Amino acid sequence: MPAFVVLLCFLTLGASACSEASDETDADTAAAQRKTCEELFGESGLEQIGHGIEGSGELRFKSPSSLAEARTRYYDQVRKWDPESKSTPYVESNVCGIRTDVSTGMQIGLTYKPSVSPFGTTFGKGAGNGTIPDPRLVQVNSDVKLVYGADEHREARYQVYVQCKVPGTPAGQEREVPLVGELTDTLTGSLSVRDHLALLLRSADVMVNTLDCQNEPVVPSTLPASAEVP
Repeated sequence: MPAFVVLLCFLTLGASACSEASDETDADTAAAQRKTCEELFGESGLEQIGHGIEGSGELRFKSPSSLAEARTRYYDQVRKWDPESKSTPYVESNVCGIRTDVSTGMQIGLTYKPSVSPFGTTFGKGAGNGTIPDPRLVQVNSDVKLVYGADEHREARYQVYVQCKVPGTPAGQEREVPLVGELTDTLTGSLSVRDHLALLLRSADVMVNTLDCQNEPVVPSTLPASAEVP
């Protein structure tokens, strides 16, 4: 945009009337938010999600929290924990939201935060974890477990718990305040439980690297062969 046009715009209509810069900013923001979702789910994951909603419109992305912001928030909260303190609610980071350009209200959501449930909590049929009344458990390895089921509104939820030792925290923090990620999906109809858990595991691996967990938990790219998941 020529300089005299910018000057005229300010003099006659005010700064808000020059929409070209804001359009560029919006485009930059949209690209950054898509990039965050792609980092978490991978390009193949986004393609899989796209196939799951084929014919329902183009994918739209929203990442209110960047990975850097999620890391800062996570560190700030976990470093306030001590073995004598009572567990308190933690603020989650909404790291990726996916919907279509069709206004249906349906979407995929991915959040991460410190868990109020210790890693050793007994998850399984007949036990609750706060949001899933009747959870199913998949023990991935000694540092990673998956929990899934439907909430009271019959909405499917998929959770991953990871023992992640944050630098500068007391001993045992990774057991008492593990990392928890949650994936919800009302957007796709064709993805199976296994597909959802695979997407969640992919994102958990990214978060473990983002948080630089000192105990170096291993998040596999696939579910264990023994996992009886539909």
